[in-house]
Amino acid sequence: MSAEGAARRSVLAEGRSVLAEGRAAGSAISQHARERIGEGKDRIEGRIGQIEERIEQRIEQIPELLPERTVLQRRVRIASAVLLVVCAGLVIAGFASGTLRSLESLQEFVRSIGLLGPVVYVVLVAAQCVFPIIPGGIGIVAGPVLFGPLLGFTYNWIGISLGSFGAFLIARHFGMGIIERIFPASLVQKFHAWTDSPRFTRLFAIAILLPVAPDDLLCYLAGTTKMTFRTYALIIVTCKPWTLAVYSFGLMAALQGIASWLG
Repeated sequence: MSAEGAARRSVLAEGRSVLAEGRAAGSAISQHARERIGEGKDRIEGRIGQIEERIEQRIEQIPELLPERTVLQRRVRIASAVLLVVCAGLVIAGFASGTLRSLESLQEFVRSIGLLGPVVYVVLVAAQCVFPIIPGGIGIVAGPVLFGPLLGFTYNWIGISLGSFGAFLIARHFGMGIIERIFPASLVQKFHAWTDSPRFTRLFAIAILLPVAPDDLLCYLAGTTKMTFRTYALIIVTCKPWTLAVYSFGLMAALQGIASWLG
């Protein structure tokens, strides 16, 4: 009996030892799990705190941004009105001098001023991209009309590329603040979500290649992303000509058709 009792006691002792080890292991696992949960909770709370801080900062900026945006938009409207008045004055002067009485006389005037004509035209096209107060279609049509299809297309390409580079660099330096003060808030809100996509570069290239979105706004928005200037410039230089060609030659054909129809 003593031997049997000793064996039982040995088995019980071994069982208690195994049970104790199991409890210790379970306690360690439970402690590790609690630590991991605590770390995850801390990270989540920290992230929530950062988001709340950003929201508060944006809310605090609203009273400051709205007056500035209103002032800038008012200045843009004033600049547009002044530009229209200047254009109207130039048109009147052109008709008075006979320059605008026929397309041939207008083209002859452009040729007479030599290199100044293309330079001024490229600067105006570039300015339209940086300061979107001039309808882009005017420049696209004016180029082929004034300089012929090939040179007009080339000058448009150069001007739009330079202006697009300028928009990107301005946004990279000044950030979203300048964009929100130039463009309507509803338009910015609609397309700003594109910048959160990991495929923004691809979306941007498609938008530049196809007329599916406002190019001037997207060029500014691209400057606020991690896209490198080299990638941006490559997209502009290689994708923009296709859309530009469709616009240029398509509008020229349409205008010629209308002119023929009017007799």
